[in-house]
Amino acid sequence: MNIGLPSIVATSFVTGLVTFLLPERKRINFISAIFVGLVFLYQFFVFSKDFFSVGNIIYRFDFFYSKELILIVNQLSYPFLLINFSLLLLSSLYLISQQKNNKLIGLLLMLAGILFCFFTAGDLISFYVSFEAILIPMFFMMLLYGGEKKEQASFKFFIYTFVGSVFLLFGLVWLAVSSGMSIDSSSYPLAQLVSNNLSMIEQIIITFSLLVGFLVKLPLFPFHSWLPHAHTQAPTVGSVFLAAIMLKVGGVGIYQLILPVLPVGLYTLAPYLGFLSLFSIVYIGVLAFAQNDMKKLIAYSSIAHMGFVGLGYMTLIFAIKENNITAINLSFDGIYFQMISHGLISAGLFFCVGMLYERIHSRDLSSYGGLTALMPRLGLFFTFFALANAALPGTSGFVGEFLILLSTFKNFSLYAVIAALSLITGASYNLYLIKRLFYGPMRNKEGVHLFDLKAVEIFILGTLAAGVILLGVYPNLLTSFLPKDSFIALHQAFIS
Repeated sequence: MNIGLPSIVATSFVTGLVTFLLPERKRINFISAIFVGLVFLYQFFVFSKDFFSVGNIIYRFDFFYSKELILIVNQLSYPFLLINFSLLLLSSLYLISQQKNNKLIGLLLMLAGILFCFFTAGDLISFYVSFEAILIPMFFMMLLYGGEKKEQASFKFFIYTFVGSVFLLFGLVWLAVSSGMSIDSSSYPLAQLVSNNLSMIEQIIITFSLLVGFLVKLPLFPFHSWLPHAHTQAPTVGSVFLAAIMLKVGGVGIYQLILPVLPVGLYTLAPYLGFLSLFSIVYIGVLAFAQNDMKKLIAYSSIAHMGFVGLGYMTLIFAIKENNITAINLSFDGIYFQMISHGLISAGLFFCVGMLYERIHSRDLSSYGGLTALMPRLGLFFTFFALANAALPGTSGFVGEFLILLSTFKNFSLYAVIAALSLITGASYNLYLIKRLFYGPMRNKEGVHLFDLKAVEIFILGTLAAGVILLGVYPNLLTSFLPKDSFIALHQAFIS
């Protein structure tokens, strides 16, 4: 049996736990990081080779009490596995370059392992357990290595996401029971979940419950207030994984679970989802402009960008009902592209903030100014990622939002126009961020002692920038990889 993915997950957990328990030594940090990095590179190379050779790969394992766990690697999960793996290596490299302690690296490895499980989950147990377990390493990252208000931020993060998980569990149990599953079942495959035995009211209640769980993770207004606090208090790599990977858990959950099983329930609630998404795009974008903390500004911008994902789902379910193949492909390509693109761009931005913070130890924009002359290379990368965040054509940030707006315009032209106009706000706060940091008079006397990017930092930012440019000029690299008939068959749910 192919054990590529299980070996990667096992390596993440075991090395993460061992690294976390090891004593604090710089030499231990370096040796363990090099060893783990080489092992991961080899494992992921072999795993990717197998995937592209044979196509979809399904792993089945016996868990406690003979319950079967299922992990599925397919065209929808592989891009997230790739970005998760890439950010794990880049984040580990960043931590070594900054001489951070190995316990943080250990938590990062365990988080990556859980995310590998979530993105490939093919049964209810692995889906819910990994969805919930993501909280644990991120909670300890913030609690142990966060800022001055780390306790408040970490517990707020835990409470919000835990409550969302309770809603998710309620919906999953109801859906499993209605699908004929019981505690005596040997497995609980997601593919066997059905809504045929549910009334319309039951479908709406279950869909609402699942949506709450996913929207807390995404997050959209009014479930968003935990995110800015979490970002401002989390260490740099925590913010990178939070924005680039963890926010996508909610978006992935919708197409893994709600769309294929409860399309009618989602269609009923879609107008409300669309309104919350549009409100998040506009209102949260305005809030971002008002921030003076770099991390908080980027955190609010992430919420606005995830609003486009919610808007895309509203458009997608309406396109499915109308059986509009073009709109289905446009909207889903836009949703998926937006999530992957935002992962690269937000990771680049938070790495830039972290590198700047390591030099001046302040996130307050009033502490900066005139850094272009002293740090031209960081200024170049920071400006690039900020412009990509503002959806500059030629970058990946433009493609996802353009596809979503294009698909939205037919049935929801007013929503599309308002969302398009909000891009002006996005450009404004990103340009404002760059202006305050790199132009004008120098406001911090420590600036004269600053040094520009080191080689390892250039490699980290350059790798992410290359991904943003590649997807921006050749988006077909990702869109052609996605299956085009995934949701077309769901139109039958609106006929029967």
